Amino acid sequence: MTKQPKQLPLLGRTPPRREGGQYLVPVTEPPGGGLMGDSSLATALHWFQDEMRREGLAPNTRRTYAKAVSLLVRYLGKERPLNRISPDDLRRFQAWVMENARSPKTAEVKLTAVRRFFLDLYEAGVLPNNAAADVYPTKATPAPPVILNRAQEEAVRRAASEMITQPEGDSLVPCLLVTLMLDMGLRMGEVERLIVDDVDLDDLLRPRVYVRYAERRHRAKRRTVHGPPALADLVRRYLELHPPPDGEERLLPFSRRRLQHIIERIGREADLRRRLTPNTLRWTYIARSLLAGIPPEEVQRAAGLSALGWQDAVRRLQDALQTRFVFASEGR
Repeated sequence: MTKQPKQLPLLGRTPPRREGGQYLVPVTEPPGGGLMGDSSLATALHWFQDEMRREGLAPNTRRTYAKAVSLLVRYLGKERPLNRISPDDLRRFQAWVMENARSPKTAEVKLTAVRRFFLDLYEAGVLPNNAAADVYPTKATPAPPVILNRAQEEAVRRAASEMITQPEGDSLVPCLLVTLMLDMGLRMGEVERLIVDDVDLDDLLRPRVYVRYAERRHRAKRRTVHGPPALADLVRRYLELHPPPDGEERLLPFSRRRLQHIIERIGREADLRRRLTPNTLRWTYIARSLLAGIPPEEVQRAAGLSALGWQDAVRRLQDALQTRFVFASEGR
């Protein structure tokens, strides 16, 4: 049964209306020319969206943060001046979010967005103080990664291969997705953004995939990943059947949801007991690589993880597999 949010403690009204799992907040005030301390929250939200775009945040991050701040707009009122928002207001908002969010992770993301919003206002000189300086989201404990066992892994590969013979026009896509994620460890977003020129088939025995990121902060994710020989044949056959239309550079010109549906279908065809996800394929790649004795530095580079991201990944894998990975730096 879906938990019904309580009334907002400050306004005495019901929370923002949900549609499709999202809060809808009517923000109709146009952005002003220059943001000031007495500007309204609604105007500041427009400014924040432009600021995130200028800072180069990913589109998904911008949408998520904007929705979180729009919830604050609805909570305090869209006409509330920025300089009339106190730390106590934000602490009450924090308590309401933590009580009514669907999960601890959802609450963490929303409060992180509000912290970013007020930090940007402070650093831009709009506000003399950061009212959200004491708003600390409680870190949500991530769920342990789901890792396929050997039998499940083989069932996934077999299901993807059998889907080649089915009449759908994109029947080679399941094998491509399994190869890119389970054999090479790519993220869903990386697969979605791949263009045809990112796949180098000059060496058919060791085809290469270039994973590119424009932002410097993602430099650890930029990498060249070598794929199995089967990748070269798959890509060649796929492009022969589906040459990119004019103006389309992406290797797989589908929406993210379409690709997720294909992966879920592979899981159903493989008779898995739980839903197959892109993260499951990627985590299985990382776990199998470590268990096979591949040097951890190579696995880290191939997975596109920073030093901190790698430490977290190893800790979560050890918890999930109940296996202690001992690396050379620890005296193996």
